[in-house]
Amino acid sequence: MVECFRMKEYSKSLADEYSKRRDQFKDADAKLLEFVQLVNVKCKDILDLGCGDGRYTAKFLEVGARNAKGIDISPAMIELAKKRSIGVDFVVGDCSDLPYDNESFDVIFSNFVLQHCHNLFAVFTEIARTLKQGGYFIGSFNSIETDNHKILNHEMPILLGKQDPIMLFDLMKLDEEYIAAIEHAGLKIVEYVDEPNNCASIDPKFKNYSDIKKLKTIVCLLRK
Repeated sequence: MVECFRMKEYSKSLADEYSKRRDQFKDADAKLLEFVQLVNVKCKDILDLGCGDGRYTAKFLEVGARNAKGIDISPAMIELAKKRSIGVDFVVGDCSDLPYDNESFDVIFSNFVLQHCHNLFAVFTEIARTLKQGGYFIGSFNSIETDNHKILNHEMPILLGKQDPIMLFDLMKLDEEYIAAIEHAGLKIVEYVDEPNNCASIDPKFKNYSDIKKLKTIVCLLRK
């Protein structure tokens, strides 16, 4: 049986199911966590952008972050996050309109969230605004390679897991869209790498399946 998830549409039961099975997909997070170690979060103010159930937000405090906050558009996920960790400020909110002051964070972390955002320019502008000067953005997201630009920013079904997969819906985006938004926000690309992701695949029943040359997992390190 395939379970379906869309942003904002996590019921409490579906959010709980996704959270329980999230560790099945953690291999795709390895490079992202390498970047976390590289910038060193000890004694720093951290924002987990699209925090989900808060699993990584809590870990930042465990490894010595001064302060950790989490924001997610799903009320059901925020409810799970609050149960997971005491001492973290979790709020429901939109990545394109962050409820934080200018230069609030040393590090903004985002794990497979930005492919769901309609307006990347607004999101990266908010990331740049809320990062301290010299601060870092560490993020992973999906992109595609295709010659059919008519399908961009429309929903694409992604299967997570090899047995009883969970279906998520990404918005189809090119690398060029991410890079343009990053540069517009004035952020510097330190690393932008295409990493293998054996946990994710496009649903072969998708009507535009043959138009997509490759589903890519991008992990990037940016600096303000």
